[in-house]
Amino acid sequence: GTSNDLVFVPNNASEITFEQFTASGTTFTVQQQVDAWETFIKQDEYLNSRRGQYAERGGVFLPMVTRADLSISQEIFTNFMDKRNTLEFRADFLNITNLINKEWGVGQTFVTTSPLVYRSTNAGGVPVFRMRNVGSSLVSQSFQQTLTLNDVFRIQFTLRYTFN
Repeated sequence: GTSNDLVFVPNNASEITFEQFTASGTTFTVQQQVDAWETFIKQDEYLNSRRGQYAERGGVFLPMVTRADLSISQEIFTNFMDKRNTLEFRADFLNITNLINKEWGVGQTFVTTSPLVYRSTNAGGVPVFRMRNVGSSLVSQSFQQTLTLNDVFRIQFTLRYTFN
């Protein structure tokens, strides 16, 4: 398996060999892959800093998510037959940061952990790769937005009656 191999980040396009391939009805030429790989490296701060070296295992972390929640509650109580009875109204504002700005409080995940696919070794002993594709396009970003319930603003209302 090659899905967990460390990637070598070339200084320039002459240090990596690609092969043309067709996927999802789209043909990706060698030059398109060379250009896409260079663009991919430039957009990733970590890979761009590792030119001419191997990426370190565990060298990249997902971007930090800053998120805040807010809770407001009000209790109304009375004594009934010498016992305290309470009615609590509560509103929870979950991921309020996303309400303020739609870019805040949103998690990200890797588009792929293997942007290159090893194919073979040519007659000269040089490894040949394909750039990873997603549908009919080549991978262009390291991270993508997660699409979970935790990434959006939510309001939750609670009514609780407590008796003794």
